[in-house]
Amino acid sequence: MTISQSILIRPLPNRLDEFVSRLAKSKTLYEQNGCKVSFYRSVAGPAPNGVLMVSTVDDWDQWAKAAAAIENNADFAAIQRQHADDPAGEVLAQGILKEFELPS
Repeated sequence: MTISQSILIRPLPNRLDEFVSRLAKSKTLYEQNGCKVSFYRSVAGPAPNGVLMVSTVDDWDQWAKAAAAIENNADFAAIQRQHADDPAGEVLAQGILKEFELPS
């Protein structure tokens, strides 16, 4: 059953280049740890111009392995420190999603 982690972020004014650069670094780190990463841009709704980053794995075991590896990664910690000290985007929402199927 697919597990996804999502984060909805809105770039701050005049910070789009830095915002995209940080997303690209995060994407690389997630992919190096077995995640498939997709991005979606909000064009309507409560978070216009927001970017939804979704990282997906096949099951909870793979999610736990990827999460532990990413959490202990020095490059990822540097990205988090950089965001805390000098944000390029505003985090609007975060979540973990589990795929489910409707009964027939």
